[in-house]
Amino acid sequence: MIYKKAPYPWWTEERLKKSSAEFKEAMRKGAREVEERFQRKNGERFWVEIIPTPVKSNGELKYYLANWVDITERKRAEKALQKAHDELERRVKERTAELVKANEQLKQEIRERKHAEVRVKDLELLVLHRLFKQGKGYLLVEEKPDTGFKLFSKLIKYGFKGLLISRVHSSHIRSEYDVTDAQIIWLTHIKGENNIVPTNITQLSIAVKDFSEMGVEGVIMLEGSEYLIAQNGFEVVLRFVQAMVDIVTISKCSLIMPFDARTLSEVELHRLEREVNVMNAKEVKELI
Repeated sequence: MIYKKAPYPWWTEERLKKSSAEFKEAMRKGAREVEERFQRKNGERFWVEIIPTPVKSNGELKYYLANWVDITERKRAEKALQKAHDELERRVKERTAELVKANEQLKQEIRERKHAEVRVKDLELLVLHRLFKQGKGYLLVEEKPDTGFKLFSKLIKYGFKGLLISRVHSSHIRSEYDVTDAQIIWLTHIKGENNIVPTNITQLSIAVKDFSEMGVEGVIMLEGSEYLIAQNGFEVVLRFVQAMVDIVTISKCSLIMPFDARTLSEVELHRLEREVNVMNAKEVKELI
């Protein structure tokens, strides 16, 4: 093929000049692919891949060979593939934007929830501070010490230091009421670390005094007063309660005593109530 004349009727003069220039470039560099779009007489457009190859004789260009391949279907497939790719990219961007928005909304909800939890915690602390003031003793009237243990656990979680003297073993208290960071003394005749014999009131008083002198905001809970009364008598335990009240009065601690009022006579209960502030466990339970 020599580029002096349009080889096909659907080549225009302009197209011939453009293709001739491309073929010259191909001859200079060697064979390369050229994709061109043409139009038939009926107006239909189609794509052709042209691979021109220069043919020389004794170093002189004589002519070139051109391989023509109709690639219309391939171009359609490429166009469809590109369209699908663009659509996928668009959807990915939209989905990414949705995920980013959802993630921001989730973060905002988490922040709001944390703020709400802090506000609730602050409100609960305010209420608990008003109910259980530093330097005061409180008698929490209930048949079983469930509310007392839950109250103690919540105060510890809110940052109070804690001393718990109890008839219940520490392992049961820690597991059932999630009490982790607190000193627990078990009232028992069994010897062991953190165990105190119920008749050794002096040692119990020393434990309470040592804790209160730490100078921290804390809560001392005596659970098992009924057991102490059974082991020592009412008068001994009443004096112990009076001593504890005196100790917390000059400290940053408060004293809480879950107690089953049915275990005392009316006179004994009245004498005990004179030493401490009486609270109904049902009212406290609503706060925790």
